[in-house]
Amino acid sequence: ALAIEAGAGPETALALGLPISTVMLALNSVLSAPIMLVFTHLMDKDIEEGNIGKFKFHYFFGGYASFLPRLVVIPCAFYFGSEAVVGLLSQIPEWLQTGINISGGIIPALGFAMLAQMIMDKKIAPFFFIGFFAVQYLSLNTTAIAIFALAYVVLMFFKEKDQKGKVAVVEGGDGLDEF
Repeated sequence: ALAIEAGAGPETALALGLPISTVMLALNSVLSAPIMLVFTHLMDKDIEEGNIGKFKFHYFFGGYASFLPRLVVIPCAFYFGSEAVVGLLSQIPEWLQTGINISGGIIPALGFAMLAQMIMDKKIAPFFFIGFFAVQYLSLNTTAIAIFALAYVVLMFFKEKDQKGKVAVVEGGDGLDEF
């Protein structure tokens, strides 16, 4: 929005987007998270006391209160304009900018690792690695991998459907080998 206001193109929006979002994320971590933490402890106390009314108040007020830093910073950024934001961002020390750039690169990797940890199991892991190596070493794009995966799913569906109609015959045994 600041780039549009300044009449600049998408390259300016991208150049402004990462530092502004990183600063807002840092602001959220420094101000909003502690505010919400205070209200979370109050909600825990309300639950222990069985006071549902106070719990509801702290739940809603805490959620809104955690947005207060953003409700101040974002309108100020629009009021003063993109030049002021760029000027403010240029005042950030070099060591902090380096840290912001590093964390900006680590955050997507961390998010991917958390997602992989949630979905990964013995049945899914081989498909994940097959897809990864196909993209990385066969230079296939993700659309091609998705098409191959869909074809494999359809193939496995029909294979399983055919096997459900068949009865396995076990030869030998004394008739008590059902388990």
